[in-house]
Amino acid sequence: MKSDRLKQLIHFTSETFIKHSDDGSEEAPGLIPCMTDAINELDFLVTWKKVSNGAGGEEDVPYPRPGLDEQFDKASDVEQEAKEKIHKYIEKIRNKLKETHKNDQKMLKLIPQIKYCHSKLRYEIEIPNELVKGDNKPDELVLTSHRVGF
Repeated sequence: MKSDRLKQLIHFTSETFIKHSDDGSEEAPGLIPCMTDAINELDFLVTWKKVSNGAGGEEDVPYPRPGLDEQFDKASDVEQEAKEKIHKYIEKIRNKLKETHKNDQKMLKLIPQIKYCHSKLRYEIEIPNELVKGDNKPDELVLTSHRVGF
């Protein structure tokens, strides 16, 4: 390659190459910074978690590695506790509806479909309509929306 500038553009700053000039040879560094160390450090500082994207799927979202940010760790703990409470509450609703429909096998098969979702409000509970028709709806539940089949 004849162009010294081109040689600099294709080499990392940590690399050197022989530069030929009229008065002799000398070494010159490349111009491209080597990002390997920075990428490895960032990779160490970040952990990836699967998070619901609200459209029924999941996506990978970067989070700081535990222990890196104390405030974030505390907030994550509070979030996790809230999710556990929601799951316990859903189990409570499932158990109530199992008791209500204990003699109807068709209805008992629908109970595992009870889950939380994000429609009008975050963390709403989605329950198939057939399970809460008429007098079967527990008094503590408030209907916020309908979805076909639910």
